[in-house]
Amino acid sequence: MLNGLKRKIQNCMIDRCIKEYEADLKAQQNAYDAFMLKQEEKLRRTYENKACNLTAKVMTKEEFAEVCGHFEEVQADVLIVVNSCGVLNPVAEKAILCCFEENPQGKLLYADEDVCIGKEGDLETFCQRGVKLSERCYPNLKPMPSPETFLSYQYLGNIWAVRTELCKEIEWPADCDKKQAEYAFLLKAWEIAGNTGILHLPEILYHKFELRRKNENGSFYSREEMERTLREEDFYEGNEPGYNAIKEVYFHRQDIECKMITEDGYSYPVYPVPAETMVSILIPSKDNPEVLRKCISSIYEKSTYKKFEIVVVDNGSNEQNKAIIEKMKEKYPFTYLYQPMDFNYSKMNNIASKEAKGEVLLLLNDDMEVVTPDWLERMTGQLMQQGIGAVGAKLLYPDSTLIQHVGITNAVDGPVHKLLRKDDTASYNHGRNKLVYNVIGVTGACLMVRKSDFERLGGLKEDLRVAYNDVDLCFSLYEAGLRNVIRNDVILYHHESLSRGADIMSEEKMKRLKWERDYLYSCHPQFYCKDPYEGANNSGGAEFGVQIQPDYDCIRSKKDGISVSGVDYTAYPAGIYVGFDRIEKDAFLKAREQDIYVVQGYAILPESDNCRYDFEMIFQGDGRNYRLPVEKKLRPNMSAGFPNAVRLELCGFYCWVTASDLPKGDYRIGLYATDRCSRQKLFQDTGRVLTIE
Repeated sequence: MLNGLKRKIQNCMIDRCIKEYEADLKAQQNAYDAFMLKQEEKLRRTYENKACNLTAKVMTKEEFAEVCGHFEEVQADVLIVVNSCGVLNPVAEKAILCCFEENPQGKLLYADEDVCIGKEGDLETFCQRGVKLSERCYPNLKPMPSPETFLSYQYLGNIWAVRTELCKEIEWPADCDKKQAEYAFLLKAWEIAGNTGILHLPEILYHKFELRRKNENGSFYSREEMERTLREEDFYEGNEPGYNAIKEVYFHRQDIECKMITEDGYSYPVYPVPAETMVSILIPSKDNPEVLRKCISSIYEKSTYKKFEIVVVDNGSNEQNKAIIEKMKEKYPFTYLYQPMDFNYSKMNNIASKEAKGEVLLLLNDDMEVVTPDWLERMTGQLMQQGIGAVGAKLLYPDSTLIQHVGITNAVDGPVHKLLRKDDTASYNHGRNKLVYNVIGVTGACLMVRKSDFERLGGLKEDLRVAYNDVDLCFSLYEAGLRNVIRNDVILYHHESLSRGADIMSEEKMKRLKWERDYLYSCHPQFYCKDPYEGANNSGGAEFGVQIQPDYDCIRSKKDGISVSGVDYTAYPAGIYVGFDRIEKDAFLKAREQDIYVVQGYAILPESDNCRYDFEMIFQGDGRNYRLPVEKKLRPNMSAGFPNAVRLELCGFYCWVTASDLPKGDYRIGLYATDRCSRQKLFQDTGRVLTIE
């Protein structure tokens, strides 16, 4: 009877853990809702008492098409144009007018948007009563004004605004459908306003309404399923072949020689290369003669543009390989600079650039293979357009459709390759891997830049010997007022191993990588956690979603703070699987003006129901143990590696301490788990160390 009572009590405790876990899971899965509520309250406070002398008229895109040609009848300074399938944020009108008033040079404006999932009638109820639509998803964080992206598709989307005076200068096209006419109108408005007259208001001011769908079993899609479906279905309107003639008219007005072509269903601008333009291809290489041969032979045999030279800089191949490379020159001529030294990618390219005779430099890794025959024409023609800094190409893993590079996103955790290892047969997030895009950076594995710009900026920074030197160059080009471009119609194979990356997890290489990342941001602090071409708080990678940052300035309570522990943790058995993403001092973030030390990763009990366990981070050092409660964080897609574990979605953790929380020194990190439904306790010494400076 006693055992039965114990089981009943334990079952009640387990049920309580499950309910609390499910509530926490739901809250974290819908964290974007809570985040947006805070953002909207902040937006409301910003604009509620702000004075503005401009007036606005809100209209649908259909209504705007009807009024075109009769703008003298419109009694408003600004027209706000929206899609009829959604609603404006309550403060959108005020925010847009204030932005125009504060930026008198601005003539055309666009804002960010997201999607609200609801049931039949929700949109009508919202419009009538202002009822909040539940479950937001798919934030479309638009870039800063991006001419090359806009020439690919109409990225302004479902909300844009224009000064009425500008409208009077533009004739609404009558010989095309309404969507094409809208794009032609916006192209003309952009042309008149110029890049400096285009405003991006980085606030989510429009909510597109989508009915929650059902799967084949009749169950409603979850928020994640809806977001994934919408992301896959979202089309890049304005890239269809029917828009090519509109773009060519625009180029003609601008006196730009360009022809629009369509390949595999996607449209691209192709600019002619100015006569006698020499391209100098710079290739660092050492002890890789066969890889180098494959690269150089593909350049000679596949390239349709022949006015190029190749400069190979070798930092110390052995005598046998050096002889092979020298022999290679007989069939494929190139300049060979042999200068033994420690590997320094930046220095090697700087040396090669001084020997280059061309006005265009192409930085190229020795493990590249040309796929697109007219790659040099397309990249060089793009580079020669006004305002362009660097041009990159799409890189695929060899003999596959797996993406290695389609541009760099400067995400909240640092620079990352967009869509790494995704299948290029699909299109992602408005054609990020298919169209021509403005990006903050492209990889130095294939990066084209004018020699004059390269030299003006001092070449590659030689303090960045291995990593981020290409990103630094791209940041510098942006800061010089130039735009970087990825040409996804140009493809090369990158013979980098798919498994490459495991070796960089060594402590020494991670330390070097962190130093170079911190050095990068010390040179360009404006880019820390920011990418002007991807919107605020971008998580980068494949999803391009919002990554909500912790509130480092919050004051910890005694309950949640760090404290000394008298427990002998060595008395408890191990059994926790722990992985770390970061153990480091953040070089740029502060909490209450103090340095922040971040410990981020995941913790799993491989054979248990993980919702039953509380975790504490244990820092062992200074002759004492310090304990810090760990808040569980959403970390999906971990179940595949732990088939016997239950409820793993919240296996992540993110904790931080300040310099005043712990005395200076080294602290060995452990994780302590207590079962809330039994007396079981586990302790895992991870072997990792946090150093407080």
